[in-house]
Amino acid sequence: MFSVFLAVAAIPPSVTTVEEWTRAEAVNTRHVKPLSAAPNPAGVQFTASWMSNGTSKRMWGMEPSNAHNAPVYIHLVGGGAQVAPWISNETVAFQAVRLAAAQGFMAVLLEPIGSQLGCSHIEQNARDMFGTQATSAISVVCSRPGTDCSRGVTVHGFSEGGMQAPLAPKFNPLVTATVAWSAGTIIPGWNSSCSVLVPPAQRQCENSDVGGATLECLTDEALSQYLDRSKRRMVIGRDDTYYGGWNFGRTAFNHTYDYETQCRAGSGYTCPRDQINCFNTEGANGAGYSTPVIEHNFEVYLTNATTGAPNTQPWGLNATIYWLVTAGVSR
Repeated sequence: MFSVFLAVAAIPPSVTTVEEWTRAEAVNTRHVKPLSAAPNPAGVQFTASWMSNGTSKRMWGMEPSNAHNAPVYIHLVGGGAQVAPWISNETVAFQAVRLAAAQGFMAVLLEPIGSQLGCSHIEQNARDMFGTQATSAISVVCSRPGTDCSRGVTVHGFSEGGMQAPLAPKFNPLVTATVAWSAGTIIPGWNSSCSVLVPPAQRQCENSDVGGATLECLTDEALSQYLDRSKRRMVIGRDDTYYGGWNFGRTAFNHTYDYETQCRAGSGYTCPRDQINCFNTEGANGAGYSTPVIEHNFEVYLTNATTGAPNTQPWGLNATIYWLVTAGVSR
């Protein structure tokens, strides 16, 4: 019942429905702002199709300049974007694709799939995206001329996309590194009417998503069977009302479901609670997790909210793409 709210950007208080938010974002994200200068200009844009549960889905991509033996970058948006007709190469999420292509990746943005958040649902979605079948998104990208997936396939997602990204290695050994932004190891809504804290007979649930339930498939114990924790990153904001431990009204906080608890469970690393960037904790070697003071908002990863300049934090977009190059690409 909560996945419909896992949107590409935070829903402002003045907007009451996802549909209204979608129309507003269609205006706010119509044009892509360039990020900081990159080593090489990105090349040709392209579109392609892949299949999910018998339905054709789209991808929007960008080649690196003079594409030859290029590794792959796949970007997954949040679940609220399912209802957004503006997902394309002009949305704010495509900025990540542009920057990745400029760093040498064959980079794509996938049309989102999925609506429920239990492990069986997000694993099926990840299988459609990353399975070894010829119609999966990863197979379509890897078959593109100029691509060499043996050099590495990196997967980066936000919100619901951040829940799907860490599962990619389970369904395809070509995946070499993953990043999950604003996504954790529990289903949001611990303080809702459909919560683990409410007796089952009294829960008011629209589907099987019970707020506060642990997603065992996204714990380090499960994920490390397919990709070492040193090749995974995750970020959860301390003010995130979905994964940060707050209820949706920010009137109650629960440490059992907070950012630190989920980051430790999902990454397999532990560092002091007051330390925001834990990418260099013992053994992480740049992987691990970060818990900055941010809300559930995609755009704060891209730009400084005060100056509008590119985000230079270790958890921001520029640093994330650089880490994916170093952690997920073989030379």
